[in-house]
Order: sequence, then C-alpha cells, then structure tokens
Amino acid sequence: MTNDARPRAGLIAASLLALAGCSRSDVGIPEQPRIGITQLTEKLGASKPQSEAPLSVAAELINPLSAEPSVRFKLTNITQQPISIDEFSLPWRLDVSVQMTGILPSGRILPIGPAIDTGIEDDSPPRVLAPGESISEDRTLAAYFVLANRPRDSEVLLLWTYRQKEYVYSGLLVLPH
Repeated sequence: MTNDARPRAGLIAASLLALAGCSRSDVGIPEQPRIGITQLTEKLGASKPQSEAPLSVAAELINPLSAEPSVRFKLTNITQQPISIDEFSLPWRLDVSVQMTGILPSGRILPIGPAIDTGIEDDSPPRVLAPGESISEDRTLAAYFVLANRPRDSEVLLLWTYRQKEYVYSGLLVLPH
C-alpha cells in the first residue's frame, strides 16, 4: 500500500464506522441509529461508477466460509473501442493497484498480510480487451490479510480500491462469520 493510500483508507474506514453507528456517545456525539454491516454494504454499494471510466470492475467473495476465502475481480471493457491493460496492474496482482482494508464491527482493522509474488514480469505484454469483453481471476484473501487472527464470531467489512491508470474503482464486500 502506498504511503498516500493509507491515510485515505483510514479516513474511509473511520467514515464508515461513523455511518454504522460505532461512535461513542459519551464524547458529546449524539447517538446514531445502528445498522448491520450487510445493510451498510447495500447502502454504500449502490453508488454510481465514474461515467467516463473505460472499465466496469466487480468483486465477489469465493468460498467465504472456507479456511481460504478468495476474492474474484472481474474487469469488463464498457467502451466501444479495444483497451489495453498492463498485465502487472491487474487487480489479482499483489501490487499497489489494489488496496483492501478489513474492518471488524468493533472498529479493529485486520492486520495486513505478507506480499505474495505472482511471478508476472513487468515487461509482460499488455492485455487487450475488446468492447464488452471481460477477464477475471481469483486472489486469496490471505494475500491481503492475516486471516488466522480473524475472529470467527463476527462479520468483516472489506473495503477494496483498485487503481487503473487515472481511474479509481472501489467497492465493499462482507466476509461472513
């Protein structure tokens, strides 16, 4: 995660916790109605994508209840022309193009996991996506978090952000307990 992305992720996390009603009423902040993580995800996940962005980016959890859950990223060219994407900037690569933050209902942030080398060299030829074409691949959540320390009795809100050139895509997922 880049140095400028950490404060942004923290700001997003703090904002979401405030929206979820996790603020303390004993410090002069009025009590907020509480909603669950799933409802928060539905409300915030309804935001519209950037209108001029060339890609549609979606993420879904794969085997979320297993010992090794994964996230599947799917990129779709939504323009009328072919577009090129550098292989090393795809979201299933573990580099600076994707940041993911896991937040527990208590407000605790999941520890970030170790970097995993995907073996793709930076001089790989770019992928060309035809109009309407999609590509997808799975990435283990262990590449982002130390899941062994995750409490099994609560959901985890996953905030992801993917940067592709000058565009930033983001979304929310809920890892069930």
